[in-house]
Amino acid sequence: MQAFALRLLAFCTTALAVLVLFAAFAPAEMEGEWFARRTSEHDTYRRIPEFREWALKGGPEVLILGPSTGYLGIDPEAFKARGRATFNLSSAMQTLEVSNALLDWSLNLGATPEAVLLDVYPRLWSGDGTASIKDLTVNRPTPLEWPFLKLALQSGDPKTVLDALYFHLKDRLQPAQAWETQPHRYHRGHTHSRKEVAPIKHFNPKPALLSDDNLRAFVRLKRQCEDHGIKLILSMPPLPCKTEYTKPDAMKGLPWIAGADWPLERVDTLYYDDHHLRGIGAELYSEWLAEQVENHLVEPALASN
Repeated sequence: MQAFALRLLAFCTTALAVLVLFAAFAPAEMEGEWFARRTSEHDTYRRIPEFREWALKGGPEVLILGPSTGYLGIDPEAFKARGRATFNLSSAMQTLEVSNALLDWSLNLGATPEAVLLDVYPRLWSGDGTASIKDLTVNRPTPLEWPFLKLALQSGDPKTVLDALYFHLKDRLQPAQAWETQPHRYHRGHTHSRKEVAPIKHFNPKPALLSDDNLRAFVRLKRQCEDHGIKLILSMPPLPCKTEYTKPDAMKGLPWIAGADWPLERVDTLYYDDHHLRGIGAELYSEWLAEQVENHLVEPALASN
């Protein structure tokens, strides 16, 4: 047993040394083949440093978390127009587990938001978060803090863990790379990204179920908000096609904003697929959503069960 442990330690030490050398000297082409190709597509490279700088000063007032329905569909400028400093930290394929980790990271940085607006798009209730974890651990210009390394380890995916460790070492050994903005998107305000493509045609819905891992993560997130005096507001994004789901018991009793109440929800030309809003759709929805959030902040009794 002792001999096995020593061999394992030697292997891990050698592997770490190889990673360090690779991170310091490997050409970009080889890096992409062995590990992952970095991209600015989801704007993570810019949003992580921006948020860190803001959080260290205590901001924002409203922190937005959730998947791409929030990332692409919620424009912080609509909240700013109402006097609410807001940051959209949503990301592609972000599950409740990842949202919980991002809130933990935010609070550790010193952020003191008055409210967390959590987009609870149901089709990701059963997701494992691997795609979101890869984006947050690879597509950024700074070494990883513990909440992100922990996410990679918890994914249980060896490739995700390896990529996270590699880019963590790379960013410690080399200056940040230059990132090119993707041509099919443009950004406005803090972290809002917009797409202009063809509207939705059809969609076959499947019932949404909340996995045990994501349920536990949501309970932890809710407890964090309670412990820090943060108002947790849940928003179900507008969906142009029928989506079957039942609100989980853990979400009942919290402020709930239903995208189905948005008067323009079923105008399919405001979407570019079955759940993502186009530019003009995001603008109109964000104006409506900002008003609903403000109502919950100034009139707590509006929370729905």
